[in-house]
Amino acid sequence: MCPVRKSPDVRSLTVIQKPYGNEKPMSLLTSTKKGRGRGGAVHIYLLMSILLVLCYCAMGISEARARQMAQPRSLRATAAERGVWIGTTIQDAHWEDDQEYKTTLAREFNVGVAFLFMRLVQPRRNEFHFRVMDKLKAFAREHNMKLAGHALLYQDSTEPKWLGFDRADCGGWGRAELDAILKQHVQTVVAHGGEEFYVWDVVNEPLSRSGNLRRKCWQKILGEEHLAQAFRYAREANPRVLLRLNEAFGEQGVDPLKAEKFFALVRRMKANHVPIDVVGIQMHLEINGLRSTYASELRRFLLDAQAIGVGVHITEMDAHQGDEPMSAYQLERQKAVYKTVLKTCLAFPHCTSFTTWGLTDKYSWLRNRRKNVYPHAHPLLFDDRYLPKPAYFGLIEAIQESVTVQD
Repeated sequence: MCPVRKSPDVRSLTVIQKPYGNEKPMSLLTSTKKGRGRGGAVHIYLLMSILLVLCYCAMGISEARARQMAQPRSLRATAAERGVWIGTTIQDAHWEDDQEYKTTLAREFNVGVAFLFMRLVQPRRNEFHFRVMDKLKAFAREHNMKLAGHALLYQDSTEPKWLGFDRADCGGWGRAELDAILKQHVQTVVAHGGEEFYVWDVVNEPLSRSGNLRRKCWQKILGEEHLAQAFRYAREANPRVLLRLNEAFGEQGVDPLKAEKFFALVRRMKANHVPIDVVGIQMHLEINGLRSTYASELRRFLLDAQAIGVGVHITEMDAHQGDEPMSAYQLERQKAVYKTVLKTCLAFPHCTSFTTWGLTDKYSWLRNRRKNVYPHAHPLLFDDRYLPKPAYFGLIEAIQESVTVQD
């Protein structure tokens, strides 16, 4: 923490907040003058930010507030110029006890992903719990954000106990009754979400690693038609919200074989007039295991989606270093991956959203999941102290360079 001293008159801070004269605060990042490369510009910006933090600390301002004031422009503000949705997950477990989490979320992102699995929203049949959803909706309204619902249908383990999907007979439901349950749940939740939600993951990860439909209970009883029905029920509940089919394609890039099977599914559904607006592509990447072709694989995915006529969202982005310690070299590699993914996305007008799977490294799912834990993972844009990492500035560069190309 910064040393506590008598706070100065707030008017004296405005001089320090404008270190670049009449230039835009982030203009160093896009300078093309000879001798000032983009990488050097980021280092200059970081140095200036550190100096500003020290100045603010000397004035008696807290470290967290000092860092916020020294950062002239947010990722969210930069993305707004390009019309890009920049999102991250909202982890309810850290929502109430970490004020800097909320502050950073509202300042840096215009979309929050709300975890609304069926077991959380309808823990008992016909009993819907919307306290968390309502709390997030109020936060979104207060900070002029939108929400993304995750997810209406997922794995058997995310469904409530009363469905009996942990049994060999999947609860013994008949087709008609289970379809009625599906309709009631999807329509009740989507309708309650209202206008604060701009997109719903209607179905999350329908395919196995090999690209075949998962043998989950919805599939066993209702067949592939349950995917189509979920989308149709969601559209009936809210015709204005975007409906998304979300899938993972591996940690080494975008698995071409699985992508081929995924788009075969999308084409079948679209041929049957299923209202899929967007496909989501998860990007949980391991930096050291990436194929050299990962960017071209992503580009191929974007082209395939464009040919079918669906939008694309980068839905779950993180990039970790595996079991290796995080170093300056790894941070630069991580920055390059983040920048490449977003820049590739923005080269296509139908790719309009980019979401990181977590806000700060200290709460990353990779450190806290039950299996294959990476206790020293640093996969996100902000470190354990909410300091922006090189990857953060990589995204800003990607957006600004995209704006330059567009203009």
